[in-house]
Amino acid sequence: DAATDAEPVADSPAAIDCTRGTYTFCKRYNRGVYTRIPEQRGLQSIDRYENLGIVGRGAFNKIYKAKNKETGEIVALKAMQLESLQQAGQLASGEGVPMEMMREMSILASIRHPNVVAVREVVLDSSQMFMVMELVDFDLGLLIEHMKQPFSEGQVKCLAMQLLSALAAVHECFTLHRDLKQTNLLLDKNGVLKLCDFGLSRRCSGFGKPCTPDVTSLWYRAPEILLGDKHYGTAVDMWSFGCIFAEWLQHGEPLFQGSGEVEQLNVIFKLIGSPSEHSWPAFPALPAVSSGIFQLQEHHSMSLGADGGLIKLPKNELRKKFPAVGYTPSAAALAQYKSTALGEQGFDLLNSLLNANPEARISAAKGLYHNWFSVEPLPVPLSRSEIRQLRRNRDEAIKSGAHQQAIQQQKAQANARIAQNTAAAIAASIKARMQGGGLA
Repeated sequence: DAATDAEPVADSPAAIDCTRGTYTFCKRYNRGVYTRIPEQRGLQSIDRYENLGIVGRGAFNKIYKAKNKETGEIVALKAMQLESLQQAGQLASGEGVPMEMMREMSILASIRHPNVVAVREVVLDSSQMFMVMELVDFDLGLLIEHMKQPFSEGQVKCLAMQLLSALAAVHECFTLHRDLKQTNLLLDKNGVLKLCDFGLSRRCSGFGKPCTPDVTSLWYRAPEILLGDKHYGTAVDMWSFGCIFAEWLQHGEPLFQGSGEVEQLNVIFKLIGSPSEHSWPAFPALPAVSSGIFQLQEHHSMSLGADGGLIKLPKNELRKKFPAVGYTPSAAALAQYKSTALGEQGFDLLNSLLNANPEARISAAKGLYHNWFSVEPLPVPLSRSEIRQLRRNRDEAIKSGAHQQAIQQQKAQANARIAQNTAAAIAASIKARMQGGGLA
């Protein structure tokens, strides 16, 4: 349906126009189709589907591959295990279906877009509800985790265009995703990206209704949420997209890896600079800033203001992290680089996404028309052979145990960071008490 709203990236004949299945790359699918959910004749039984085995699992749900006995369509069944939620204290007995599940079902069932995973219907058995969804071949995050070399800039552009297309359509339907991260992105065998997992999403009216701060995984959480702002908007998704964009550029390595909210803010501000009232007018009034409950490190540069006085501005080191010189497939000598080369236009987009001030952050609709997508190298999708190689790398890592070892190593590193930060906080507290008592 959304194909009628697709627009070419550029009028240049050099633009790569590649169609696989029903999807055309280098097109802006900037509008979704908001579908009115039809009146139901009652929830259908899970018996309509043949279980073909489990293909994934989360804390409170499992994903099964299944076959519709009537049509033969192969689908994914997302099981919503109410008993597990009750045992974990997330749901009281007799409460019925949690609001988060209802939101996800309602939002996904009402949005139709080629870069958003499609929901067919909801079915149930005696103890569980299942969302029937299109089956998408791969978890993009897991594929990237086992890549042997970085993406090219053209491939990053193609992925970015697809995710921006999805976000532009979702935001146009007055919806915040609020849990954007690498593991909530899927990739099909043709290289089409699909946004999934709307469990934390919500409709946004735009009339200032407060939202919960308990959203988005820590490493992808926007500064305004970390600082206690409850009246946030679509800009929080754009910050998360900026973090994902950065991961694609640096071989899957997360950009901001804090172990707690304070450290996360300090990691962010060390790279993009500390906000001030000049760069972010609302900053001093944010709850965590005005109350002084967070000990935030300062990373400022001084500049002359309009009145000739000195003012503080963020000391931004982002370009050093993402230089113009880096990995490109055409230059063998650059194979030594672990990050992708990023031109000036690309850095301009990244910098406009990772702006601490949400009012200055670029929107998905505007980002989709950024000049970066129209300059060389043009967007190019992953080839089918490259996708097959990524799948082989993933399968080999899982079979050999390397994947599980990597998970354990990540957990150990996270625990070590937490222990280090705890020790530093205790030492700082002791020092402050000693200084207060005149002992230092």
